[in-house]
Amino acid sequence: PEVSVINPSEGGTVTSDKKIASMDETVTLTANPAEGYYLSNISFKDVEGFPDQEVAFNDDVKISWVTGKATFTMPSQNVYVYPSFASELSTTGGLFVKMPSFGKFLLDIPASVKSFKVSGDAIKSGMTSNSDAYLVMTAPEGYQLQVTGSMNLGQKGSVETLTIYDGEPTTGTGKLMDAQTGKVDEFFLVSSGNVASIYFKSSHYWDPENFNLTVSLV
Repeated sequence: PEVSVINPSEGGTVTSDKKIASMDETVTLTANPAEGYYLSNISFKDVEGFPDQEVAFNDDVKISWVTGKATFTMPSQNVYVYPSFASELSTTGGLFVKMPSFGKFLLDIPASVKSFKVSGDAIKSGMTSNSDAYLVMTAPEGYQLQVTGSMNLGQKGSVETLTIYDGEPTTGTGKLMDAQTGKVDEFFLVSSGNVASIYFKSSHYWDPENFNLTVSLV
C-alpha cells in the first residue's frame, strides 16, 4: 500500500519516511512547519478526495506536538495524510485536533500549548461516518487538562455517547463525564493529573459541526 501526503497551501509540510509500506509496518511522519507555524491536526483518509472516509487503524496512532512527529501502523489499504498547521499554540491561532472516527489516537502535548479545539471533521463540514474512537491527551507532568464545551448529541438521529475519562480509558479509570444522546449543557471539567481521554461513539452518520470542545493546560 502507498502513503500519500496532501500538504496544505500554507503553514508547512509533512513528510513520510515511506511512500510504500507493507501491512503492519510502522510509518513515521515528520512535520516541517514554516516560520511562525506549528503542527496542528493530522487526518488519515483511505480514499483521496473523500474526507469522510477515515482509515480504521488496528493499532494506536501517535501524534506528538512535542517532537513534531506522528507514527501509525500501515493498514492493508492506501493511506492519504492531511496535515494542518496553526499560527499559534492556542485556539486563537487555529490549533486543533480532530476527534478520530475509529481506534485510539494518542496526543502528546508540550507545556507551550495554551489551548486547542477538539473538533469534528475540519476538512469537510456536513455529515461524516459512524464513530467509535478514543483520543488520549497527555500533558507534561505537573499540568492538568481542562475540558470545556457543550454539545447536542444525536442531532441527526444517531445514537451517540460522549465519555471523558480522568486519565487513560482503562478499567477502573474515573469518568469526568458520561453523556448519552441529548443536549449537554455547557460544562467545565478538569483532570486530576496530566492525562485525560475523550471517547465518542455514534451509531451512524453524525454532524461534525456539532462536536466542538476546548482543551486548555492548567
